[in-house]
Amino acid sequence: MTTAGFRDATGLAGRASQARQLVEQAEQAMTSAGHRYIREAVEVLAGLAPTLAEVMHNSRTKAFVV
Repeated sequence: MTTAGFRDATGLAGRASQARQLVEQAEQAMTSAGHRYIREAVEVLAGLAPTLAEVMHNSRTKAFVV
């Protein structure tokens, strides 16, 4: 890039617009990945959780649970 590119306001505005677009695209990608990781974590935790039948059976066998 030459010094003329720095002096050209139109070129600078264009580069700023491109930079904003790249930042927005990166934010969207990070958000998508974050949602995917959260969904996967919820699926793992749901697989570890006892079923309703198991919870009811355990609660009946313990005197302190109503």
